[in-house]
Amino acid sequence: MFGMVEKYYEGDPLGPITKSALDAPPVNCVRSIYGINVPTEVCTIYRKVPVVTIGDNVADSRYMVDKSASFPPAAKVLYDSHDPWSKANLLSYKIHDGIVTETPMTLQNVPGEKEKRRVCGDGTVPYWNMVHALTWKDDVKVLTVDEVDGAVHRDIIADERFFALLKRYCRVVDPRANAMMMMKSDNQSAGIGGLSDLSLNSNGTRSLNSEGTSTAKELAATADWGSYIRRYEDLQKLFGGKKDAYEKARQHYLEYGFNEDRDCGPGATY
Repeated sequence: MFGMVEKYYEGDPLGPITKSALDAPPVNCVRSIYGINVPTEVCTIYRKVPVVTIGDNVADSRYMVDKSASFPPAAKVLYDSHDPWSKANLLSYKIHDGIVTETPMTLQNVPGEKEKRRVCGDGTVPYWNMVHALTWKDDVKVLTVDEVDGAVHRDIIADERFFALLKRYCRVVDPRANAMMMMKSDNQSAGIGGLSDLSLNSNGTRSLNSEGTSTAKELAATADWGSYIRRYEDLQKLFGGKKDAYEKARQHYLEYGFNEDRDCGPGATY
């Protein structure tokens, strides 16, 4: 038994003795996709309850959820508190029956960024946990982070935005595509049909509509507006941190971004 533990557990070069759970995984590519802005439990408040231990009649202490716990009144936090953190952050959390939740208004640290942002987790996992992947960007060759606004922890696997991202990342460019285009061009006069108008975009993706290019609405239907904003500094200044940022980003893309050849696809990290 001890030999097996030593060989397969302690001797594993990627095992728990040599690697921390906070370290980057030993892979070349990480695609992190998760939901945000769903109120998420971050802690529970307990209080001591004195009890008597049966047998020796010695008083002991146990802990139970303090359902009566509450935050100080807003006025007290804003005007009487001498704690800068409380003034800036406390009121963006909610407390109910001893359970503290972060909200879309909670200020969060983002690895690699000086400015905090107002955002919360996916209803199960707190935001700080999910965004931790950004700390790996110097250790992983390809790292992308995509946040799906309003997507709940489990429900995200039925979210069309998640599948749009998944399809984009799993897309394999068919090496025969150019050959098909040449064959169509060479044989068009001979009446060879069955080939749709197909063009390869500069980034290797393919468009299959009747004109050989994607329209703004088609691209917007599978866009990642979080990545769109993060990709361009001017959009960060325009929409960053705003409640309706994604809607404004979509409107911007349809009116200006598409014609400016901007990329609204996934993959932009912070």
